[in-house]
Amino acid sequence: MKGRTALLVVDGLGVGTVAPTSMYENFPGANTFKRLYGACGGSGLSTFRALGLCEPQNRPALASRRRVSSGWIETEYAGADTLLGHREMIGARGATRAGSLVQQKDAVIRALSGRKVGVQWRNGYLRTSDGIYIFDNLECDPGTNINVLATSGCVSPETFWSVAEIVRGAAINPRVICALADQLNETAVESSMRTLCEDGFWLTGVNVGSLGIYNDRYQVRHLSSPVPERNSISALRESGRSVAILGKAADVIPVESEIRSRSTGLKDTIGRFREIWHGRQSDVLFCNVQQVDLSGHASSLAGGVSALREVDSLLAEIISSMVNGDRLMLAADHGNDPCMNQGRHTREHLPFVLVDGSDGDGAWTDLGRMPTLGAVGALLV
Repeated sequence: MKGRTALLVVDGLGVGTVAPTSMYENFPGANTFKRLYGACGGSGLSTFRALGLCEPQNRPALASRRRVSSGWIETEYAGADTLLGHREMIGARGATRAGSLVQQKDAVIRALSGRKVGVQWRNGYLRTSDGIYIFDNLECDPGTNINVLATSGCVSPETFWSVAEIVRGAAINPRVICALADQLNETAVESSMRTLCEDGFWLTGVNVGSLGIYNDRYQVRHLSSPVPERNSISALRESGRSVAILGKAADVIPVESEIRSRSTGLKDTIGRFREIWHGRQSDVLFCNVQQVDLSGHASSLAGGVSALREVDSLLAEIISSMVNGDRLMLAADHGNDPCMNQGRHTREHLPFVLVDGSDGDGAWTDLGRMPTLGAVGALLV
C-alpha cells in the first residue's frame, strides 16, 4: 500500500523572535506558540508537547513510538507573509512585493468604472457607493497585499465577489485579500484608517482583526497572482502522486490539484482533512489552518488557544492512524503573537516536525536550523 503524506501548516504559529529586517523591527519576546501554551498551562495541547514544541531539550516520546524528526526554520525572504511563505515552501516564490494602493489607484478606478456603482477616492483608500472598501493591508509585508472588505448587509455576495475579481485584475500586488463580514461597523472602519510609511511604501488601511468580524460567518478569499509553473506540487503530480490542497493554501497556491477545498472555517477545514486522510482520497494532503493567525490579528489569546487545541486533537488522531509509509509534517508560515498588541505578523522562527508512520522505537532526529521553508517542499517530493 502506497504511503500518504500530509503537510499541516498552522498559520501564524511562530516559535521565537528572529533578527529584525528592513520590513520588520524586532519584537522582543515574540513567541506565538509559547504565548498560547502558557495561557492555558498546556491543557489540551498534549500532542504538541509530545512533539517537542514546548521543551525541545526535553522531548517526551510519542505514545505511538513513531520516529520523529524536528528542526526550526528561518524564511529565506525577509518578511512574514502567508502567501510568500507558502510560495517559498513549494519552491515558487516569484514576485515578493509590488506597491501601495495610492500608486495604482487610477488603474483600479478605471477597472471599476464599467460598473454602474460609483467609486470614491478618500485620501488613501477607495469606497464604492454600495459600501465596499479597498485599502492597503497593514498586517503583512508592506506593499504585498490589498484588502477588499464589505458586509453582506450592504452588498450581495455576487456583487462583492465580482468587485473583488475586478480589483484582482487591476492590482499589481501578489495577493488581494477579500473579506465579506456578516456585520461591519462602517464608522469604525473609517475612524480606524491610518496612514504610515513602511519600508518605502506609503500605506493607508486598517487592522481588520480589530473590527470584530472574525466569526463562523466570516467569508474570505485570497486572490493570488499565478504561481511559477515549476514547483513542488507540479513535481508531485508529474510523478503520479495525487494532491489535495485545503484551507487558505488552496487560494495562496493556485495550482492544479486533484482535490481543492477553499473553505477556511476551522471545523470545515479539519473535517475535510479527516475525510480525505481516512478515506485515502489523495496521496499528498497540503492543508493550512488559519485560525491561530486570525486570533493574532484580533489580539485574542483565547481564540488562539481554542484553535490550537483543535489542531492538537487532529494531530493525535492522524498520528494514531498512520501506517508504514505514511508521513505527517507540521510547519508554520510566519508568527503572529497575540500579545504584541499590534495586529501585525511577527517575524519568528518557525517549527518543523516530521512524524514517520513506520514502526519504530520512538527515536528522535534533530534537524537543527533549516535556512528556508523550501526545505519543507523538498521533503514533500
